Amino acid sequence: MQEYEIRIDKEGTWYYHGNKMFRLELVSFLASHLQKIDGEYYICWREQKVPVGVEDVPYVINGVFFEEGQLKGRLADGREAFLPAGMEVVLKEDVPYVSLFGNDCDTRFTRAAYWQLLPYMAEENGRHYLRYPG
Repeated sequence: MQEYEIRIDKEGTWYYHGNKMFRLELVSFLASHLQKIDGEYYICWREQKVPVGVEDVPYVINGVFFEEGQLKGRLADGREAFLPAGMEVVLKEDVPYVSLFGNDCDTRFTRAAYWQLLPYMAEENGRHYLRYPG
């Protein structure tokens, strides 16, 4: 198994050489430069490409809220992202995932966020989608 300098655990917590990264500004910066290339994740910035070990998915939403007529998710890395109406929610063993940053199911919801998400979900032909009130 490959050792990574930077690793993201299944809860979305970032580690550098095994130590938890506490500075959310730095984690947010690194997360915003994360790319999936040939099935592997890398931080790509200024001509550098650093491999990142990802236990499950790189992004985890730990809170969902409705603001300015839009549904938003609070990411474990400190950022917030819009969850557009019509976005498909894929359930894998009853755990919800979405493709938030363009990669196939790159974002997982925590159990608490899933409960917050449920009022905004609709099912059609066995598939789940986000829907907004009204």
